Amino acid sequence: MRALLILLLLLPLPLLADTRVLTLAEWSVPRNGGTVLAMPPLRETIAELTRRPETSLLLRYPGGEAGTLWAEELRAWLVALAVDPQRIELHRGSRTADTIELSLNEVEP
Repeated sequence: MRALLILLLLLPLPLLADTRVLTLAEWSVPRNGGTVLAMPPLRETIAELTRRPETSLLLRYPGGEAGTLWAEELRAWLVALAVDPQRIELHRGSRTADTIELSLNEVEP
């Protein structure tokens, strides 16, 4: 039990928060502003980000060239949809190779 508590304390904050997952299958459709906003993980995350101006968006993406390109394209779409680029953080290391994890972080004042 004690080991579990220590492990939870060592986890990064976004892993303890509500994390949404965008799958490669969801992303693998022809994209335009409407289709991107219709993807539930993105729609919900953008809405939450808008309601909580004290947060930033963490995108945890698969490593490698394909993962990096996917994350950069997603970031570009978010910026095109009026998400402030200063509020978006990209980090390599999603749990699976076919997902991007989206979570909100509290911004230090």
